Amino acid sequence: MLGGVVYSILLYAIWRNENFDAELIREKVLFLKSHEIIPGAHRGSHKDLVNGKCDCGFCDGIVNVLRKALVEENEIRKRLAGVYMKNKDKFVGTDFNRAIDIAYEKLKMYPLDRIFITGEQIVSLVE
Repeated sequence: MLGGVVYSILLYAIWRNENFDAELIREKVLFLKSHEIIPGAHRGSHKDLVNGKCDCGFCDGIVNVLRKALVEENEIRKRLAGVYMKNKDKFVGTDFNRAIDIAYEKLKMYPLDRIFITGEQIVSLVE
């Protein structure tokens, strides 16, 4: 999954309109560990710790990933609809279109300047 645990924490921040910062990441990583979920993060061979880059495309480019999700909304909706149609039996009782509408409403309202942490800073808190 793109972004793994970090993605889940980011979605939490967006949903609740909270800062995405070191405090939130620490809190949520501790919560996961207390439920025996071991979070992970990675660095790649192109890491540049001097400039805060870990070489994880998601962590290094978290703001751009969200911008891209906004720009590509129609394509993302189309792909999600395809997944939904193939797995409709797993979404019984879910108003799929309404769920996607709400998620995009939240994302559009979330100020990207509330993301205070990226790259190596994230990885070092999750590992």
